[in-house]
Amino acid sequence: MDLLHRYSHPIFHILIITSTLNPMRSTLILISGLTFCSLFASPAIPTPATPLLSPVTTAKANSISRDKLAGEYEWSYNGLLSGQAGQQYGRLSIEFKEGAENVVTIVGLVDYRTGLRDPEATVDFTNGTLSIPNNQVLGSEGSNDIVFYLKSLDASGKLTGGISSSRASIGRITETGIIFPNEDVWAIGLPEAEEAGFYHLTSANELIFINRGDDRMLWEEYCTARFEDGWGVAGLTTDEIASHSWNVSIQKSRTTDGLFRIHNPYMEYQCPLTSDYCGEGDIIFNIHRPDFVWVAPEVESGLLFNGLKLCFTNIEGFNLAQGESVEEIKRTIAAEGGSISNYSNNIVTIHNCRFNYKGAFDRLSFWRDENGESLVPRMTSVIRPTIALSDLQTDMETIEAETEAPVEFYSIDGTRLEQPSGICIRRQGNKVSKIIVR
Repeated sequence: MDLLHRYSHPIFHILIITSTLNPMRSTLILISGLTFCSLFASPAIPTPATPLLSPVTTAKANSISRDKLAGEYEWSYNGLLSGQAGQQYGRLSIEFKEGAENVVTIVGLVDYRTGLRDPEATVDFTNGTLSIPNNQVLGSEGSNDIVFYLKSLDASGKLTGGISSSRASIGRITETGIIFPNEDVWAIGLPEAEEAGFYHLTSANELIFINRGDDRMLWEEYCTARFEDGWGVAGLTTDEIASHSWNVSIQKSRTTDGLFRIHNPYMEYQCPLTSDYCGEGDIIFNIHRPDFVWVAPEVESGLLFNGLKLCFTNIEGFNLAQGESVEEIKRTIAAEGGSISNYSNNIVTIHNCRFNYKGAFDRLSFWRDENGESLVPRMTSVIRPTIALSDLQTDMETIEAETEAPVEFYSIDGTRLEQPSGICIRRQGNKVSKIIVR
């Protein structure tokens, strides 16, 4: 077992990360909601004057179901052991315990070669939380118990606490996964002899939904498009964006008119970015209103930067998710001299490109060059489909009268909701509308 080595505190207000990818060194600026406009607003492509930058909200009452929680997750965490320091990823699954309505096991957190059992957790369906109790004996090593227990981080990043604590690690269940407090440190080891080491010692734990079985049912292949990437290419190359365009696959939502996604754009063989930084992911955009195209936030793009999984959006999509109206957003951007993302002549032009990363959805980011100059003017993406995206109704099934069709609800990224809450999409037959369920 590895010995405790070092820890870098994961909580920050402003984090500046530099990289030397391809010839130009770029800087990623991650900004808290309180400083975003005052420090980094751009006169060319502005942020709203009064942005509503809120943290990810906990799932509302009765919006959590057993079917949604059970399944595979990507475990994202900050490793604190030597040889595992820094951002790490793994695979876990959550399974409901037989005969228990709200008790689950977290499968894959421990190494089965040690003969340990999986730790258990309790789901609070009303408040949308998952609690992992402290001080769970998972097995033994000789005469010593191997225990799942919690430690904490103080303001200076020093580890404190241990098995004597009675509290649980409580994660908030969101539309994207389960997020635990940054300062909660999960430990699996010998609590009476910590100098002997640990099996696990992790902070900033997050479980991200993956492999949801209904995903293929929500999307269908539609066409290809030429993609000029103002998100990744804009900050990681020095050439004109159009000179690095490549073909991508466009899929159409089966549930929401006007909703499309670029599927795995950075996995395409023509992608100019280094493969070490590219993986599976999507960019989801909506052209239902051609004069106001928005990009869904909180969706992994597949592009990694210094270990961060970037989620692409635009100001239109981000602020829409915060509850602002389309007209409010348009007025704000126009007042600052910016352009509104649009769909015209079978070309999708996405202005105001921004991004953030898993666990930091209350922040928006953009690129600066090595001299500290903003690259926001370069951050415009263009999608040129091979067939018209406006032919939305031509291949949909004929449905009986709208008043007789069943009503279905979906999140803004196309996930079907059993118990809708907040901003969501309502569909009845061919009629689709965005509503707020309180």
